Amino acid sequence: MSNILKGPRLIDLPCYNKSREVIMESTSVLNDFNSLPPDAQKQVLDFMAFLKMRYTSAPRKKAKRISITNEPFVGMWKDREDMRDSAKWVRELRQREWGAGCLTSQ
Repeated sequence: MSNILKGPRLIDLPCYNKSREVIMESTSVLNDFNSLPPDAQKQVLDFMAFLKMRYTSAPRKKAKRISITNEPFVGMWKDREDMRDSAKWVRELRQREWGAGCLTSQ
């Protein structure tokens, strides 16, 4: 099987040690960056900007909880006897509309 990825393995890079802890040596990283062609350097900078935006974004605001108990749709079927057992109602509706074959074992 041929090696699809060309270049050094991660463990062979100077910023990686045998205990699998990444060691950021700024001079090594800078030298590696400077050795890249300009197009690759731009891709690195774009990726860094993406990571910076992703990990330093402002925390999301929690949505304000609102009560729906006073909404007009709440309780609209409270007087319907056929809706007392909603699971039974749905089962019967499915059987009427799609036949007994649509029901799975209960």
